[in-house]
Amino acid sequence: MTAECNSFGQSILLSGSGTSPYSRSSCLPLGAVLKPVGELLNYLIGRGYTLIPTVSPRPLTPSWEWTSNAVYRFGLINRASESSYLHFINRIHYIEITGNLDYSAQITGTATIDDGETFETSLPFAVDLTSNRVGIYILQYMLRTDLHDEITLTISATDAVALESYGCFEMPRASISEVENHGVNLAAFGRNAPIYHAANDQYSISRLFDSVPKECSRRVLFTWGNLYSGGAYREYPTTTGTSWVNVFAHPPQIVARSLDGAATSTVKWKFFGAAESGQTIVARLSINGVTSELTVNGAGVTVPAWSAVGNAVVPTEDLTTADGRRGSTSYDCDVQFKSGASGHEARFLGVTISEG
Repeated sequence: MTAECNSFGQSILLSGSGTSPYSRSSCLPLGAVLKPVGELLNYLIGRGYTLIPTVSPRPLTPSWEWTSNAVYRFGLINRASESSYLHFINRIHYIEITGNLDYSAQITGTATIDDGETFETSLPFAVDLTSNRVGIYILQYMLRTDLHDEITLTISATDAVALESYGCFEMPRASISEVENHGVNLAAFGRNAPIYHAANDQYSISRLFDSVPKECSRRVLFTWGNLYSGGAYREYPTTTGTSWVNVFAHPPQIVARSLDGAATSTVKWKFFGAAESGQTIVARLSINGVTSELTVNGAGVTVPAWSAVGNAVVPTEDLTTADGRRGSTSYDCDVQFKSGASGHEARFLGVTISEG
């Protein structure tokens, strides 16, 4: 009896005796099955994800939200900087601006996006009583090696305007390549392809399964940045003490994906803060009694900086329940900070939390 594998990995009886047209075989699935799966995965990887969820960072004090010159700094935790997954996916920045209704003449200005390294561009806008809100789209062409710690949004206008919302997301691509984007190597999925390749996981069937949780639909769980206008940051939490201070009166709720059924997941986070020269500001995330601390060395209270990227353990969703909540688990995430030494001022100015 002789047999060979068909395109579905089945061993077809070609000659000899037997009671079934098929016999048990150890044949691997061939390209006709795995190639379309690989193409689908490349499509999913190429969709991109949200870098900064749409936020409305308006201060509580009405007189401060209206300004002719505003600066916002939002932190990024790049895929490329945290792993070997480098993507050539362009970004879209969406900015929504409202003009002051008390001002009867047209207000003109520019919105500028700056990543601090390779990209800076401005677009003009105009608002008046008949067209009081304007949306601006800025396309950022990315290089594969671009790694950015933050995005700075600057708004300059002839009179007072307010930032209604801002968001940044990667622009979907129709296809990606294994060479430039760490996608699936389609040519490797043929007859006798290995299930696991120790030297390069792009050349094995296991790549199909490893890539899905790493590449698709990664969540930015929370982001917040403070308004800078009139030469100063506005309404920032500050302390000179060494006891923990809550940044938010109502803590944000943080819930990560449950990729393997685990009740918790390790995520990335960093914060933006300032301390007196030679002093420190310490921040922490605290959720369900599990904490993670990071520190920024001070260069002066008006010279803020981003901390290093740290890890935090947060609860995951439960897909077996109607509301996705995991029993009595609390999803409240206390964002707290303190001065590294009593009597020295520390200022908390921003935070971002993202799946790694």
